[in-house]
Amino acid sequence: HRQRLGKWAMSIIQIINALPILKKTLVISVLIQVMTATAFWLCLQSVKVDMSWWLLTALCGGVFLSGILPAALGGFGARELGAVAFITPFGFPKEGVLAGSVLFGLTATIQGVMGLWLWFKARGDRG
Repeated sequence: HRQRLGKWAMSIIQIINALPILKKTLVISVLIQVMTATAFWLCLQSVKVDMSWWLLTALCGGVFLSGILPAALGGFGARELGAVAFITPFGFPKEGVLAGSVLFGLTATIQGVMGLWLWFKARGDRG
């Protein structure tokens, strides 16, 4: 038991030592989560799924964790299933939720392609 306690204590010490880094990244992380939830909320609003931003933000964790399942390409399929599973029990139409989730995936894919192009362009300028 002492060895386990020692490993646990060392883990706590490592977390405490990492706090300055965690403090620096916390604001950026929260901002990214808020912006991602807002983008998803706007996609749902555009297909007439009228839900509060706060409710969607509370459900986004489950929806986005569903999207990282390894069976999905770019999150498509798994994220939509997660969106339907987490959002429709609150009375929202599954068709609208599915359409909003697909729209969100497409906008994220387009952003990724644009970012990749900019990344390649910046690398080309260097050398």
